Amino acid sequence: MKKLVFIFIWLAANARAEVRSGCSFTVNTTGVTCNYEQSLGEKFTVTGRAGLWSPYMGWSSSSGFGFSINPGAGVEPRYYYNLKQRAARNRNTNHNAGNYWAVDGTYLFKPAVSRGAVKQSGVLNAPNWGLR
Repeated sequence: MKKLVFIFIWLAANARAEVRSGCSFTVNTTGVTCNYEQSLGEKFTVTGRAGLWSPYMGWSSSSGFGFSINPGAGVEPRYYYNLKQRAARNRNTNHNAGNYWAVDGTYLFKPAVSRGAVKQSGVLNAPNWGLR
């Protein structure tokens, strides 16, 4: 029990209300990326990423199953808006745990692997809301 109390006190004392820089890996339904998030102040970061995306995967009655795997690179500025409130409630803020707004910009190069898909490069831009 004493160890549990010590761990809780240590976590509360080390809760931070500012963003930090760091590296991470992402695996999701659209691809695999290596990310680096650089702090630009208390609430702002810029995330750079490089990896492999699969922007096209589907079935066509004429060509059957098709997919493409595209190498790409992207930049995403983020604004974390509730870190101080999370720290005040003794919630985790390590590794930028909190809510954010962002604008994602990604450039996809021509596919490295493609079957039944158009071989083209492209730009993806999207506003994002997320939590970490």
